[in-house]
Amino acid sequence: MATSFPLTRPFRRGCRFGTILVDLESRRVVDLLPDREAKTAATWMRQHPDLMAVSRDRGGEYASAAREGAPQAMQYADRFHLLKNLRESLEGLLARHLAAEYKQQTQATLDEQGGTNVAAETSSQDFPSAGAPAAKPA
Repeated sequence: MATSFPLTRPFRRGCRFGTILVDLESRRVVDLLPDREAKTAATWMRQHPDLMAVSRDRGGEYASAAREGAPQAMQYADRFHLLKNLRESLEGLLARHLAAEYKQQTQATLDEQGGTNVAAETSSQDFPSAGAPAAKPA
């Protein structure tokens, strides 16, 4: 029987963080590790050769821990991070689409009024992509 263990971050809200290891089939906590270090998680995984799947966050520490400690296990993104990836991608897509739509509407309005070309007067700083900080005015 394949057992899945997610690697999640919060051990306790506050100053200290650790790793919670949970059997996804039984939904029971299997172990608590004292830190979020790849070495600690990899050592634990090496002691459990029946580990076949690792559900983890997007952090590089847990990816390397799973590669080193359980090379036989498949790695999966957990549901929270899948949805977070989807949200960030959609935000970027919508921001680009809305910026292009805004530029077209502004150009159409200026054309009706006999104005100038917006495309020639705007830059990528006027429409930053989602997640990127806007450029500060000089």
